[in-house]
Amino acid sequence: MFCSYWLSISFPYLHSLWHVLILFSSNEAIVICGYLTIKYHNPQANLHLHLWPNERWNWFALPYLKFHDDDNNDGNTSIKSII
Repeated sequence: MFCSYWLSISFPYLHSLWHVLILFSSNEAIVICGYLTIKYHNPQANLHLHLWPNERWNWFALPYLKFHDDDNNDGNTSIKSII
């Protein structure tokens, strides 16, 4: 969409920055859509949103969802799958 514009001004760093920003924003949009879809079809699902690589870096991190099992009796949470 904007690739030809960034390349036409002969400053390739803006073009690469554009691709990095699109990577982070599209990943966040996919995770949010996945969360909303799962909650719509399965409202009792126990989902937790986490950030990779670190929870403290919320401005520069990739979000992902974890499904947790509530049936575990010893208090430890087991992970069924990761989106």
